Amino acid sequence: MKVSRRKAAAVLGVAAALILSACSGSGSAEVTPASAAGAPRSGGSLTYLDYQVPYSFNFINLSYWQNQPIDNSVLDRLVFQDPGTAKLYPWIAQSWDKSKDGLTYTFVIRKGVTYSDGTVLDAGNVKKNLEFQAFGDGKGNIRNAYFPAVESVSADDATSTVTVRLKQPNSYFLATLSYQTAGLVSTKYFSLSYKEQGKGTNLLGSGPFVITENSPTETKIVRREGYNWAPPVLKHQGEAYLNSVTFVPVVEDSVRLGTLESGQADVIHYIQPSEQAKAQQKGLQIITQRFLDGTQTSLAFGTSSGYLSDINVRKAIALAVDRDKLVKTIYAPGYLPATGLLRSGAPDFVASPDVKTYDPAAAGKLLEQSGWVLPPGSEVRQNSAGQKLTIKALIDVYNVTSPALYQYLQIALKAIGIDLELKQVDYSDYPQAAKNPDLSGFKLLTLNRDAAYNLARDALSTYGDYFQLKDKDPELASAAKSIISGNLDPAQQHEEIVKLQAGLINHYYLTPLVDIPQVFVAQPSVHGFSQIRSSPWLYNTWLSK
Repeated sequence: MKVSRRKAAAVLGVAAALILSACSGSGSAEVTPASAAGAPRSGGSLTYLDYQVPYSFNFINLSYWQNQPIDNSVLDRLVFQDPGTAKLYPWIAQSWDKSKDGLTYTFVIRKGVTYSDGTVLDAGNVKKNLEFQAFGDGKGNIRNAYFPAVESVSADDATSTVTVRLKQPNSYFLATLSYQTAGLVSTKYFSLSYKEQGKGTNLLGSGPFVITENSPTETKIVRREGYNWAPPVLKHQGEAYLNSVTFVPVVEDSVRLGTLESGQADVIHYIQPSEQAKAQQKGLQIITQRFLDGTQTSLAFGTSSGYLSDINVRKAIALAVDRDKLVKTIYAPGYLPATGLLRSGAPDFVASPDVKTYDPAAAGKLLEQSGWVLPPGSEVRQNSAGQKLTIKALIDVYNVTSPALYQYLQIALKAIGIDLELKQVDYSDYPQAAKNPDLSGFKLLTLNRDAAYNLARDALSTYGDYFQLKDKDPELASAAKSIISGNLDPAQQHEEIVKLQAGLINHYYLTPLVDIPQVFVAQPSVHGFSQIRSSPWLYNTWLSK
């Protein structure tokens, strides 16, 4: 089947019509992976409906969910991370060496690779890319926030090598090179203005697809002829299977699903858990993706935010949530009660059975110890000054199940006398609203890549300081610094990661709630729907009709 402007327009037309007739339902379903139907076949065009409009394709925006399936298909990276094992493998860098002090990395660049504009990907070009990542430019591109501090980058085209000198060791530098935001682009890209760089058709990568059309209502990628430099570890080599993919943003959940059910789309991102069973009954696939090296979704506390500075309040909140009931009430198969901070099966996962403890009576006693009592006839606790135990929160917009989750938490906390006051804004207003200090103490935390590294960054004031600790916990800060730049051997690194997990959970800087996968729904003709760095990668995807 060939996707054309006519079909893309039809998708939007069906979506518009469904807005008027959309309805919701309930139920549950067994989650199934993308099916297999013999050997992959080449050809066909796929229509993918996402839940948000893509941002511009400036590098600072490449990590947004709605951009990732597109830039994943266009940009190759120096390093490939296996989503099933989290192990690192060569890609455009065919090999690398690291100095004993952890400061110098030398990469041997794969030969024979070209960009979609016909230019050669060589050591000199990689140097420009790494300098762009490390230092930004004067056009509005800031340095890649995930990159370590870089002293210098040099290249030798004669030996096809690039050498990076860091200012201090960074244990996750190689993993960072596998991110979407470290994708490689043609040298021509750097000569463009910031505005021109943001146009999808100017994202000139060496990947298996090329962006040919880009607008707020449609982005189209087509297969690149002659592509032959996939990660060597993969079974699939050579060109992508699909002729093209058309991405259409459809914000309404029910409309997105209805468009798929009508046959006007092949894959959609996100479905309400209550709709999964009905989708399967209609012959559609439910596809879940989990990136192994991520976290289970946790409730994170800002320890400088009002009443949440009291560990008794934070612990009481953790004890008030029945995680098993939470999953059964608002989720579906494929969603799991939290068993720890990192994803189960991750190399550094530590099981934390206590995170599932549900004891509202004990929660009430902790609040009473901190002076919070329930006046006769009141549902909200007060302190001796007559102040109510009210906590304000901004509903997260990055997962469609967030409103139901926050409402469940609101009910659970009300049962122990805490008033959770919720505020909701739309997707575009969320980044600014999230800066409000009154709303920064009670929020969700889900990390989908290099979980330990990013948790360590979140724990330090020099990075995210997500828990508002301001380095007041020296033991936690020490573990976090060691994880990021300790130049440790694997056993030592694991030991520090275990300390970090224990510190975050035992001090109730966060409390794990539920393991939430990325959920997609697809036609039965879709196969090989895979992921790279926690988001879809369409290189392996094919259609059986």
